[in-house]
Amino acid sequence: MSTRQGYIEDYQENKMVPETSTVMVLDVARSQALSASLLALVESNALGYSTFSTVETYAAGDIVFYDRKLWKFTAEHTGAWDAEDVEEYSVKDIIEDGALQRILFMETSFGKYDAIRDITLSQGKSGKYVNVDGMETSAAGYGISNAVELNFGDILLVPSAEAVPASVSVVARVVTRTYAKVITYAYTYQQEDPTLYDTATADYDPTLVYTAVYDTSGETPVLTGWTIGGETIETLPATHEVTESYYEPLVKQAVSAMPSTGYYVYLCPSAMTVVISGYTATVDGGVCKVVGWGIFKNIVSNFIGAPGQSVLAQLLCDLDARVKGIMARLENLGEVKAITIDSENLPMVCGQPLVVEGAGAPSVVPQFVGQRYHDTTNSKCYEAFAVTGATSNWVLLN
Repeated sequence: MSTRQGYIEDYQENKMVPETSTVMVLDVARSQALSASLLALVESNALGYSTFSTVETYAAGDIVFYDRKLWKFTAEHTGAWDAEDVEEYSVKDIIEDGALQRILFMETSFGKYDAIRDITLSQGKSGKYVNVDGMETSAAGYGISNAVELNFGDILLVPSAEAVPASVSVVARVVTRTYAKVITYAYTYQQEDPTLYDTATADYDPTLVYTAVYDTSGETPVLTGWTIGGETIETLPATHEVTESYYEPLVKQAVSAMPSTGYYVYLCPSAMTVVISGYTATVDGGVCKVVGWGIFKNIVSNFIGAPGQSVLAQLLCDLDARVKGIMARLENLGEVKAITIDSENLPMVCGQPLVVEGAGAPSVVPQFVGQRYHDTTNSKCYEAFAVTGATSNWVLLN
C-alpha cells in the first residue's frame, strides 16, 4: 500500500474529530487532497515535526518523521530506528494534537478574510488582448473580458489553462479621463461676398452647423454672432468635453511562464476597474477568485498607497524624481539660476582656471577663449580671444 493511500484510508477510518471541532464529511477526492496536503506540509517541516536522527535522544511522546510517515515514541529512545519504541501517528492524532490549529493560527496571524468572491468572466472583445504597452493587439484564440470591479486590498486570482505569452498583460486597469478638446471648424463663405462667413461646421459632430449673423446696417457688414437651432450665440464654442478610456497594464509577464498554482495573482492597491486578457477559454467563462489577507491589505495601505494617502512608496518616488532633477541641472550649469554663489576656490572651465594671475604682462598662453589674465603688478586685465598657443592671443581690456 502506498504511503498516500495509507493516509487516505487512515483518514477515512479515523474521520471522527474531537468534540470541540466541527464534524466534516469529505468525499474521496477531498480526502486525497487532504492527505497530499498533509504529506507536503510534513515533508517541508511546515508543521514543526523533525526528521528522525540516530544521534538524538527522544522522550516518550516525541513525534518524528520517518519513512514518509509520522511516528510517536512510546518510550525513551536513542540510536538506530526501532519499531518497538514507536506507534504510527494518524491524521486524527494530528487534528487532536493541534497541528491543524497551527494552520488556523497562521491564517489568524495573517488576517485571512473568510469571504471568497468568485467572478465568472464574460468576453468583451474577441480576437484581441491587451499587451504590456497598454495597446490592443489582434490575435486568434484570445479575448479581453468585460470590466471587473476590484476593491482596495483585493487579491485577484486569474486562472489559465496554460501560460500566456510574455507580451500579454493579464490584468490591465481601465482608466477613464475627461478633458476639454479644441474644436476645429470647417467654414463656408457667402457667394455674394467670399470674404464673409456663411456657415461653420464642428469637426467632432457634422450635425453642428452654425450660421453666421452679420449687422449690415453700416457700410461694412459686422459679424455679430452665430445661430444654431433657433438660438443665437456671440462666439463659436472653443472646446468640447471629451471622455476617453485607455489601458494601464498591471500584470506584465517577465517571462512566458505559468505559476505552479495555476493562477496569475494581482494585489489591488485601490478600488479600480480592470479587464482580463488571455485565452478565450479564460475570458469567456473562466472563474476568477477574489480573496483577502489582512497582512497584504496593510502592505497596500502603508507601502503601495491608499487613495489620498502619502505613503513610503510615493515618498521614495518623489525623492527619486527630485534627485534626477538635480542631477539633470548639474549636467548643464547654464540652466542653474542663483542669486549668489559662494565658492571656496575660483571656478574652473573644462578643467582649466577661469582666471589666472601673474606679475606683469601675460607670459603664459590661454587655454580657452574667454579665459582672463590679471596683471597684479600693473592692475591690468587681459582676455583670450583665440587659442593658437601664443601669448599674443591675450587682448588688454583696460
